[in-house]
Amino acid sequence: MNQRDQDASWPIGATSTYLTARRTLASAEQDLRDQIERVAAARRNLPPGPLLADYQLTEPDPDGPARPGPSGCGTCSGGTAHFLSTT
Repeated sequence: MNQRDQDASWPIGATSTYLTARRTLASAEQDLRDQIERVAAARRNLPPGPLLADYQLTEPDPDGPARPGPSGCGTCSGGTAHFLSTT
């Protein structure tokens, strides 16, 4: 089915303005998917990074102070903390 047949059959009653905008959006969506794949490929091709110290996730001590993990999250609120301890 060519573009003209698709435009004529879906959606019924669509204006040429809508169809043009829809094709533009579909093209932008495809460009975004292509960019995401290029970034993912670059990530997969990264050389090995440095070794990190071993760590273990631990439950927070309800009586102790909150000790945020080294990630420096800063986006969590409401008393949420990430607990990591090195072994």
